[in-house]
Amino acid sequence: MANRNRLCAALAALALCLCSGPAWALPVCERTPAVRDAIITAAGASSCEEIDSRALLRIRRLSRLRPLAVSSLKAGDFDGLRALRSLDLYGNLHGNRLTALPAGVFEGLASLEQLSLSGTNLTTLPAGIFAGLTSLRGLSLVYNDRLTALPAGLFNGLTSLEDINLWHNRLTGLPAGVFDGLTELRQLWLDDNSLTELPAGIFAGLASLEWLRLHDNRLTELPAGVFDGLTRLRRLTLGGNRLITLPARVFDGLASLQHLSLHDNRLTELPAGVFGGLTSLEFLA
Repeated sequence: MANRNRLCAALAALALCLCSGPAWALPVCERTPAVRDAIITAAGASSCEEIDSRALLRIRRLSRLRPLAVSSLKAGDFDGLRALRSLDLYGNLHGNRLTALPAGVFEGLASLEQLSLSGTNLTTLPAGIFAGLTSLRGLSLVYNDRLTALPAGLFNGLTSLEDINLWHNRLTGLPAGVFDGLTELRQLWLDDNSLTELPAGIFAGLASLEWLRLHDNRLTELPAGVFDGLTRLRRLTLGGNRLITLPARVFDGLASLQHLSLHDNRLTELPAGVFGGLTSLEFLA
């Protein structure tokens, strides 16, 4: 009986530890004010002192940061929010905006499904900043007017991603293999950037991709076979670039493609049969 009581006590202590989270978790009252206030609102509390680890575990969404001027974050701001599914850090265009992300700021958010970092002043993204976000399905990085590059391996391990939105940034290039392993990706928006070229095989392996937006960049050519394997692609926009010609058979295998835009380029001629095989095509501009 004594052994059984000791076992029960040990199990109870373990359960309390698991519910309470790590002892080093940053107290809510010490977090970035905008984050602290959003947590208070989401928890339905009147002050940060009322919020314990169990209250953090009940929070599924943080979206009240949108109207707040968040100019910085600190590691530990999201400690204990292990059930969080949606986090909106959309910048306030009329106030100070987020300029940098501390390493590890999203650690522990294994349940997160939607993350918005749009409308900020981010100039770089730390390598590994999204590591561990294994449930992430949607990532928005729109309107980061100072973001010119992505680190290699940025999306490593994010195998649940279905939607990446990178339009209206200032990206001048893409690291080779940056989208490798994203087998569930359905939408990839790279329009309205400053891309001058695409690495060969950049979209290889994106077998689930249905919508690819590359319009309004500075592309002068496309690598041969750049769209190979995109058998589910339905929409492809390449308008507003500086394309002079297209590789022969560049659209081969895109039997599901319904919408193709090539307008506002510098095309003077097209390879014979370049649209052959586009049996589902409904719109061409």
